[in-house]
Amino acid sequence: MSPIVLGLFLGVIWLFSDLSPQMLFQQSGNMSAAAGLITAIVIFLLRGVFRQIMIVYPLVKHFAESFELHNPALVEGVRQRDKDQRTDGGGFAEALGAGGAF
Repeated sequence: MSPIVLGLFLGVIWLFSDLSPQMLFQQSGNMSAAAGLITAIVIFLLRGVFRQIMIVYPLVKHFAESFELHNPALVEGVRQRDKDQRTDGGGFAEALGAGGAF
C-alpha cells in the first residue's frame, strides 16, 4: 500500500510542478518526509475500510451463504428476557462500548 501511495503522491507533484522525475528523487529531504507523512495518514484513515473489505465482508458472506437452520419451529420460542432493574445506567454504557477494556 505504501509504495502505491508514494507513487501517487510523487506523480501528483510531478504533474503540478516544473520538476523533472529525476529532481523529485534528488530533493529527498522534505519530499520523503512529506510523502511519508501523507502515506501514514492515508494508511491510518483507510485501515478500517480495508479491514471491513478484506476481513469482515468475506466472513459475513461465508456465514450467510453456509448458514442452515435445521429446525425452524424452535425459533418461534425465542423471546427477549425482562428488563433488569439496574440503577447504574449500564444499558447506555454498553451501547457505547464503555468499559470494554476492563
